[in-house]
Parts: sequence; C-alpha cells; structure tokens
Amino acid sequence: MKTKMKTLLYVLLMLLLVPIAPVSAAPAAGLTDADVTAIKKHSAAWVKAAQAGDWNTMVAVYAEDALYLPEQAPMLQGRAAIRGDFDSSPKMTDLTVVQLEIDGRGDLAFARGTFSFTMAPEAGARPVTVTGKYIEIWKKQADGQWRIVRDIWNTNGQSGK
Repeated sequence: MKTKMKTLLYVLLMLLLVPIAPVSAAPAAGLTDADVTAIKKHSAAWVKAAQAGDWNTMVAVYAEDALYLPEQAPMLQGRAAIRGDFDSSPKMTDLTVVQLEIDGRGDLAFARGTFSFTMAPEAGARPVTVTGKYIEIWKKQADGQWRIVRDIWNTNGQSGK
C-alpha cells in the first residue's frame, strides 16, 4: 500500500510540475484596409477643416465624449469643450500633418504622426512656425464611423520666420 501511495504522490507531483499552456482567447483581428482608409479620410478632413478655420468639421471628427489633451493646458472632455479650445486658437497657415503610423485591433486604433503650422501673425508681428507630434486613439462607433476618442499633442518648439 505504501508503494502505491508513493507512486500516486510521485505522479501527482509530476503533473504539478508539467507546464500548462495558458488558455487565451484568439487575438482580435487587425485593422482592415477599409478601417485604415476611413481613418485617413477623417484625418484629411480634419486637416482641410483646420486650414479653413472650419471648427465644426474639425470637432465632428471627435467622439461626443472624447478627451483632448493639449500642450500646457488642462485636459478637455467632449466636443463642446474641444470646440471652445479651437475657437480660442490663432489662425493657422501652412498646416502639414504627416501620419507616420496607423495600427490597431478590432474597434480600436491609434495614429501617430507629426505636424507643422505657421500661426498667422498679428499686425506688425513676424509669423511663428510650430512643429510637434501627436498620438490619437480612434474607436469605431456604433454607427460604424471611426472617431477620435483621445487626442494628445505637444510641440517641439517654435521659430520665427
């Protein structure tokens, strides 16, 4: 009986030492070409609207409850607050946005890139060019549209022309 008990304990011990592969769900599917195209389309609309000073079109790219994290300013939540920030912004000229990366899984995506713009000067002042970088988090909404849910950016600095 002792031998059977020792054998049983030995087998149980061996089973405990055998690595067990973790059970995990299959990874979410990556973004489709259509998803990437939709995000690029919305980004292009944002840039075109920014160049025209069309804040309504710019704000429409954001989800209703989006968080906007501008440089050296408090975090803003919601389209109305984001619109208020755009309203107080100086007119931009020569805006260039370069998307360096778009990636994601399922209904979440991120975009990373750089920007450069010149602020229209006040009378008698020199134009100021600003460069920087950004990260946006996009989420596919219930209606199938991609919207920005988080937007953070900061500048590299500025230079007078």
